[in-house]
Parts: sequence; structure tokens; C-alpha cells
Amino acid sequence: MKKIQVQMSDQCHAVLKDFANAVDMTMSEVLYECARANIHKMSKDCPYVSHIFKYKQIAQDKRLKKPCYGQSCFACKHVTSCRTGFYKGEFELSRKAKVLFDTFA
Repeated sequence: MKKIQVQMSDQCHAVLKDFANAVDMTMSEVLYECARANIHKMSKDCPYVSHIFKYKQIAQDKRLKKPCYGQSCFACKHVTSCRTGFYKGEFELSRKAKVLFDTFA
């Protein structure tokens, strides 16, 4: 895997760090998932990005046709089975995310 560096404000970094901790991921994993989801979504609508996927022989994400694909995946209880193509349903809030939402609501 390649590494990149990302410049961000101290405030954005603090939010990313807290969010990553809340979803039990590293900051790198969160940024990767966000970037990947956005690029895959663009492959659906943008002919240029679609061409890159075809040229590089990259399969589109199995969740791409789901309306909940993207940021909702961070709080979904089916994220793993959905990512692998086994779960066919849509978003359901995970217990951990529900606790976080209820705590800070």
C-alpha cells in the first residue's frame, strides 16, 4: 500500500481523531474509506472516472447501488457483511453507534 500525507487544520484533525476513535478505526482508515467511497460514487456518474475504473480493471464497490452507501457505513451494523456482498438490505444503526447517538443527543 502507498502512503500519502494530508494537511488539515488543527480543528479538523481533532474532529477526525475523535470520530476515528468513536468508530474504532485509525484516522488513516477513516480517510481511506471516505475517499474510496467518493471515488466509487463518482465512477457511477463521471465518464472520466468510469473510464479509469475500466482501464485499471477496478471493480466497483458492491455497495454502490445502495442509497445508504457512504458515510452511513460507519454507523451500520452490517458494514462487514455488506462490504463483502452478503448483506442485501440497507442501513441499520449499530448498537455502538446508537449508544453514541443517545449519549450525545
